[in-house]
Amino acid sequence: MKSINRYLRKKLVVTVVCGMAVLFAFAIYILEKKHVINISKDGKPVVADGAKTTSTTPTAQSDFNSGEQREPGNSIKESQGTGGIFQTTNPTMAVDTTNPTESKTGEITIYSPQKNTEVKSGVMVAGASTLAKISYRLIDSVSGMIAQGELTMTNGKFSGNLNFITTAKEGRLDIYATRADGAEYSTVELPLRFK
Repeated sequence: MKSINRYLRKKLVVTVVCGMAVLFAFAIYILEKKHVINISKDGKPVVADGAKTTSTTPTAQSDFNSGEQREPGNSIKESQGTGGIFQTTNPTMAVDTTNPTESKTGEITIYSPQKNTEVKSGVMVAGASTLAKISYRLIDSVSGMIAQGELTMTNGKFSGNLNFITTAKEGRLDIYATRADGAEYSTVELPLRFK
């Protein structure tokens, strides 16, 4: 009787160990099929491919140009340009209002500076808006974004002096509104040349 019990115990232990080995192998097989792990392929260890992306946005490397001038919007900041609009408390519209740049929605109108003009630090930024608050972003073609901030309206108008330091010859001033979720809208983009 003792030998039968000992035989049954051994058989039970072997069955449990074999069952656990089968379950372990099955778990490895499932994880490998679901691409959670890579153990081997055709008997050879698999080296995982690099990270893949579904993004369609071009990478910076595709147009790498050894630090030469870039299009506005780059944010590498090689020259560490700086700037900002120092808003006046009582906007005066003593600027030419005959050739304004307006957002597609009509909520933001810029009178000064005008598109593609050559500007120097201290240039007047002036406009009007039906919104209570708008934002700005100054971008140069060397450093990328060199300044950003907000402007508030006084009687539907705003003005201030755009002061900046940059080695770039061109850039862009964006004036836009921002929704609560951070999305931008009613954008006016003013390409500029810097003196």
